[in-house]
Amino acid sequence: MADEPRHAVNVLRDVLIPMPDGARLAGNLFLPDAPGAYPGLLTLLPYLKDSPPRRAREAYYRHFASRGYAVMLVDVRGTGNSEGGNPGPQAPQEARDGQELVEWMARQAWCTGGVGVWGVSNGGNTAISIAATRPPHLRAIIPIHGSHDTYDWFFRPNGCCSLLYADGWGLRMAASNLVPPLLQDAEGRWERAWRERLEGQSPWILAWHGEPPEPEFAASRRVPYRRIEVPTFVISGWRDAYRSPMLEVFAAVDAPKRLLVGPWKHESPDQAAVVPIGAVHEMDRWWDRWLKGIRNGVEDEPPVAIFVQRTDEGDGSWRSEPAWPIERTEMVPYYLHAEGELQPQDSPRQPGVDTYVYDSRGGAGSLGFIGSPGNVPVPRDQSVDDLLSLIYTTAPVDHDLEITGSAVARVYLAATAEESNLVAKLCVVQPDGSSQLITHGWVNTARASSRDAKVPLPPGEVREVMVVLRPTSRVIAKGQRIRLAISGSDFPELWPTPVPYTMQVFRGSQRPSRLDLPIIPPPETEAPSPRFSPPLDTSELADGAYSQSSHQVRRDLVNRVVTYETESRTLGKIDEQTTMADHHWVTMSTDADRPWDTSVRAASSITIQRPAAETVITVDSHLTPYQITMDAKIREDGRVMFSRNWTKRVTEG
Repeated sequence: MADEPRHAVNVLRDVLIPMPDGARLAGNLFLPDAPGAYPGLLTLLPYLKDSPPRRAREAYYRHFASRGYAVMLVDVRGTGNSEGGNPGPQAPQEARDGQELVEWMARQAWCTGGVGVWGVSNGGNTAISIAATRPPHLRAIIPIHGSHDTYDWFFRPNGCCSLLYADGWGLRMAASNLVPPLLQDAEGRWERAWRERLEGQSPWILAWHGEPPEPEFAASRRVPYRRIEVPTFVISGWRDAYRSPMLEVFAAVDAPKRLLVGPWKHESPDQAAVVPIGAVHEMDRWWDRWLKGIRNGVEDEPPVAIFVQRTDEGDGSWRSEPAWPIERTEMVPYYLHAEGELQPQDSPRQPGVDTYVYDSRGGAGSLGFIGSPGNVPVPRDQSVDDLLSLIYTTAPVDHDLEITGSAVARVYLAATAEESNLVAKLCVVQPDGSSQLITHGWVNTARASSRDAKVPLPPGEVREVMVVLRPTSRVIAKGQRIRLAISGSDFPELWPTPVPYTMQVFRGSQRPSRLDLPIIPPPETEAPSPRFSPPLDTSELADGAYSQSSHQVRRDLVNRVVTYETESRTLGKIDEQTTMADHHWVTMSTDADRPWDTSVRAASSITIQRPAAETVITVDSHLTPYQITMDAKIREDGRVMFSRNWTKRVTEG
């Protein structure tokens, strides 16, 4: 078979690649154990290429190398074993470095001159940003669960302030960015690079809270993705936080392209909790076509493959489509009525208003739906969050109804707060009354995105606010009902508004609040259903590594406090004589009566044990809506060799 391993693989670690400014980036090179030149594949990440979690994913790089590719995993500037100072999260420098890396690979004797770029999450971001620089020797990309705009889609989604995703990531990276180069050379290059890095170190999380480090911080994180001109294979999931920008990239690319969307969270499709597939084998076909010139028919197949869900447990079916968005989509309005009804008909003539009392605890009931953590089950019942929301529900549908695309909630509202979050959740209600989340979205009532100027909402003024929900694909079965839940909180995914308020939602002929649903009729001609190979066998990845995580939501009903706590531990080898242990603990809590007391406490520690020395990095953090304090220490054999405290005043909410 074409995808059977063909070569043994040699690994060259810490290959140093010179950049124009003199800094050298470090990469691990996976080469077929055979003479000759091969197309190159590049992944650029800030996650320590030699750490146990990265080593546990090397089967993917080895797989591509075994099939005749020269594969590189490179540490981002100022992280891992790469030199230079890091300019901050998702900085434009990453794209410039990536462009240089592509061209450097193309010049090597082991490369044919054609290079592809791919990656998951942050690696997907860099695949998009590198492609937008148009390196002459770039031939194709595969971004997986990535984004073209980390500020608007990660740090400040729709003008809201991200908590669990962005800040949870930032707290982890605060410790990771202090780790010394994990592969130590005898000449001491590693130590010089580490000392230089520590001199200018500042936790990334400080960059997107409060006043940014430079005026163009947000704008500089926006990638001109419409410049992409190489064949692009986009992979995403209906439960991933980046599915919207992924679909935007696919729609914008004017080149051979393919889209694959499954019922996945922020995870590799080959290791997904539900409906895993051999996505790596689909990537093989893409690389073979555009880097080796093998005419395998990939460009002749329908360009879009989506999984249409029927349940949260993976029931559903794959379907091919000729385009995205789906051209036969019908946007059907469902209007808000009295008594919590949602009806697919003209707006009611009788005006009305419903009052919502803000409760910062809303959202904890949908925690497992979001893209991460991947091992938290999708919630079976939304009743807790529904009780903390205004809900509007249809009668049971009389036939199966497919919703595929982005629903839009158009809400006429007034509030006693000049700025707040408007959260809209689309749910399916089972005959037994249980409510399950299909998708959700939010927007800041004072500005729709971080690009927009803030326009406070004066108390008493009525404003139409539009929430574009994250795209999804779900069949509402006959007998089920559709529910729209409206609230002002999605904790812990978002930072809650720090002041109590009430909100009025209007309905009726003059202020017809409604939900527009993308309904998909059956196609006139059924395309063949896509078929996939089994997932890549990753059983060899463990290699003695240990990983454990736990997640817990605690509700204090008497004091009206909800707390989310997560803890993770990893332990594994860097080499035969060196181990690395990582312990990360975070607790987030909010008080319905005192939302200004919402807080995050975190403790991270990384221990590197070598025969000659033990290095321990610790970072303790405390975040509130108004201030961030972080305390970092590095100890070598118990002696403190680095100590720094950061405090930043911020104004959020």
